[in-house]
Amino acid sequence: MPTEVAKGRESWTASPDGCYHYDDPWKLAATTLDLSPGSPDPSLFSLGNGFVGLRGSVLGEVGSSSSDAIINGFYESWTIEYPEVAYGFATAGQTLLTAPGPAEVVIEIEGVRFVHGVSSVSDYSQVLDMERGESVETQTWDHPNGSSFRLRLEKFVSMAEAAFVGCRVLVDALDAEADVVVSFRTADGTQHPLGGDPGDPRRSRDLPENSVIQLVSTADEAGWATCLRTARSKMQLATFSRYEAAVPGLMSADDDDGIVSASFGNRVHPGAPIVLARCTTYVLGSPDAEAAGLIRSAVAANRLDYAASNALHRSALASLWRAADIAVGSTAAEQQAIRFAVYQLLQSGALTNAGIAAKGVSSNGYEGHYFWDTEMYLVPFWQHVKPDRARQLLRFRHSQLPIARSWAAHLRHDGALFAWRTINGHEASAYFLAGTAQFHINADVAYATNRFITDYPDDEFLLDGVEILIETARFFAGFGFIASDGEFHLHCVTGPDEYTALVDDNYYTNRMAQANLRSAASAVAGLSEEQRSEVVRRTGLLADEVDTWGDRANRMYLGYSEEFEITPQDNSFLSKERWDFSNGGPSRPLLLDEHPTTIYRHQVLKQSDVVLADFIFEAEEDIALVRRNFDYYEELTTGDSSLSAGVQAAVAARLEYAELAKRHFQHALWTDLDNLHANTADGIHVATAGSIWQCIVRGFGGVRSESLLIINPALPAEWEYLAFPYLWRGQDIRIRITHSDVVVTNSGSLDVEVQIEGATMTVLAGQQTVVARR
Repeated sequence: MPTEVAKGRESWTASPDGCYHYDDPWKLAATTLDLSPGSPDPSLFSLGNGFVGLRGSVLGEVGSSSSDAIINGFYESWTIEYPEVAYGFATAGQTLLTAPGPAEVVIEIEGVRFVHGVSSVSDYSQVLDMERGESVETQTWDHPNGSSFRLRLEKFVSMAEAAFVGCRVLVDALDAEADVVVSFRTADGTQHPLGGDPGDPRRSRDLPENSVIQLVSTADEAGWATCLRTARSKMQLATFSRYEAAVPGLMSADDDDGIVSASFGNRVHPGAPIVLARCTTYVLGSPDAEAAGLIRSAVAANRLDYAASNALHRSALASLWRAADIAVGSTAAEQQAIRFAVYQLLQSGALTNAGIAAKGVSSNGYEGHYFWDTEMYLVPFWQHVKPDRARQLLRFRHSQLPIARSWAAHLRHDGALFAWRTINGHEASAYFLAGTAQFHINADVAYATNRFITDYPDDEFLLDGVEILIETARFFAGFGFIASDGEFHLHCVTGPDEYTALVDDNYYTNRMAQANLRSAASAVAGLSEEQRSEVVRRTGLLADEVDTWGDRANRMYLGYSEEFEITPQDNSFLSKERWDFSNGGPSRPLLLDEHPTTIYRHQVLKQSDVVLADFIFEAEEDIALVRRNFDYYEELTTGDSSLSAGVQAAVAARLEYAELAKRHFQHALWTDLDNLHANTADGIHVATAGSIWQCIVRGFGGVRSESLLIINPALPAEWEYLAFPYLWRGQDIRIRITHSDVVVTNSGSLDVEVQIEGATMTVLAGQQTVVARR
C-alpha cells in the first residue's frame, strides 16, 4: 500500500461540523445563510433542473447574485485579446449570463421593511429538501412594534416543466394583527458579479452591465413579461411571471432604477397567514426569433398554478429518485452527503436540451462552459439511470459536429475536433496548452458515444453516434504518425493532468484514441447495408478507412518503463524532477501560485492520467500493473483537480486499499459541502458528484457493464449495506450488497446474465437472486 503523503491539504479528511445539520438524510439545513462573496451557501442551497437554476437566496436580500437565475445556454460572447497572436488561437470567448430571478421578495409590516441581516429574527432555518426538491426558509421576525411574525419563503425549480420556477411567500402573525405589503421585485437583467478572487481562472469573468439589452418589458394585472437580448451573441431570453394572491395587487413599473415590482397588501391576523405565489417561466430564443413570439411562448408555458405545477414537479422528482437513489448503511451525515451528490446530478441534467456545464446551473463558474466532464463523469450516470438523458447529451454534442469539423479543418486536421471548452461549439479556451491541446476530448466523446450505442444498438441515435465515431477516428488517424519503430504515435498533446502539458505520447490520450479507432471500425462493421449507405452519404466514408483505423489502433504506442515497472504518463514524465512534498506542499492549487513552467518541469500531478485510464479500461488491465501504477502516481497527485479523488477512491477500492479508498472518497464526498477547494461559491462541482456515483457503483459496488453484468464488491467495512438501482441495457436491476451476500433483483422483462465474484448465473425476469459472498 502506498505511503500517504501530506500534500498541504489540511481539509482532505472532512467532517460534518459547522452550521449545517446532517441529522436528516434527505435535508440539508442551516441556521444561518451566508450570502457574502466567497460563501459556498448560495451554491449549496441552489435549485435546478438542467435548463434553469436558482442560487440560494433569502428574504430581504435584493439586487445580488444570490437572487439571479441561471439559464443553460444563455450566454454572451466577447473577443479574446492576446498580447501575441499565433495561427489557430481561439478568437472569441463565451460567458454564461444570469437572468432575472423570481425570488426577490420585500416584506413590509406596519410600514417597516424586513432586511436580511439587519432585522431582529429568531428560529431561523434554511432547508434544502432534496426529496421534495424545494428550498424553504423560515424565521420569526421580532418587529420593532413588539409583535412577532412568522415568515416563510418556498422555492422550487420544476423537474416536470423545464421552463417553470415557483416561489411562494407566507406571512403569519403570531400575536397581533398588522398591515402587510409583500412585493415581488425583478431587476432588468443586470449582471451581478459573484465576487471572489478575480485572479482565479476557475471563476467566471464579470461582464459589463450593458451585456444585456431589454427589448420589451410589460407589467399589468396579468403579470410581468420581458425579453432580453445579449449585446454581441444576440441570444434572446423571454421571461413571464404570474402572481397568485387572495387579494388584488398593485402592479407598478419603476423606470428609474430598472426594477419592476408587484405589490400585494392585506391585513394579517393570527392563525390566518397571507399566502402569495409567483410562477415564472423562461424561454430561450435564437438571434432571429421574434421577441413577441418568445414572450407568447413564455406565457403559454406558464399554464398551471403553483400547487398544480408543484405536484407535477414532486411526481417527476420521485420518479427520478426511484431510478437514482443510493442507500448506505452508514451515518445520517454520510447518507445525506451521498444524496446531495446524486441530487446535484439530477439538478444539472434532468431537463436540459443542451450540455451540462462544469457547475451545472448552480452558477456560471468556469464561464458556464461544457468540458469533457459531461461524457466521462456525467453520461455514465444518466446512461444507467435515465438513458434518454444520456442520449440527449450525446445528441447535443452531435449537433456541434459541423463546428467540430470546421475547427479541425482550420487547424489542418482531418475529421472533427470538438472544442475543449465551449457553450456554442466554438473553442473558447485562450490557453491552448491546457485547452486545444487536450485532444483527448475527441476520444472522450467517442467513448461515451460507443458505450451508449453498444448498450442500445437499436436506438434512434445509432447513426448519429456512428458519425461521431467516424469523424473522431479520422482525426486521430491523421493526427498521429507511424515512426521508425513501426508504432503509431501522438505528439504534442496534453492529457487530463493539466500540470503536464504539450507532451509526446500521453498514455491516457493514446489509450483513449486507440479505443476510439477500434470502436469506429467495429461500429461501421456492424451496420446493415442500408445504414452503411446512409453513413457514407453523411461522412463520405471510404472503403479503406476502416482498415486504416484498425491498423493504427494495433500499432498505437503504449509506453512501459522497465526501470520503474509502470506505465509512464508520457515519454518525458519519469525523467523530470519529483516535486518536493517534504514540507507538506502548498495550501492551495499550484496553478494559483506557481508559473506553468515550474509546474510542467516536475513530476507533480493535478490528477493522474494513468490511474484514470486504468479505471476506465479496468477489464483489460493487468491488476499487478494497475497496483504499481497507483502506488507510484498516488504520491505525486495533489488532488487539485476536483475530478481526481473519486477515481482514486474507486481504484484504491479495487486494489483493496480500504483506508485510502475511504479517505479519497470522503474528500470527493465533502468537496462542496465543506468547500474543500475554496471555490464552491462559483458553483457546485457537478463532475465531482459524477465521480462519487461512479466510485460508489463501480468502486465500492464493483459493478461493471460488459457483455454481461459484473459485480465484484469492495464494500467499506463501516457500511452495513449498499443498495442502488442500475439500469442495464434497458433492464431495471436493483443491487443490494452486504458483507455476507449480494442480492440482485431483476424487475425488467428480460433475463439478465450476471457474474458475481466470479460466479456466472442468470437472473430471470421478475425474479431475485441471492448469492453468498466469498
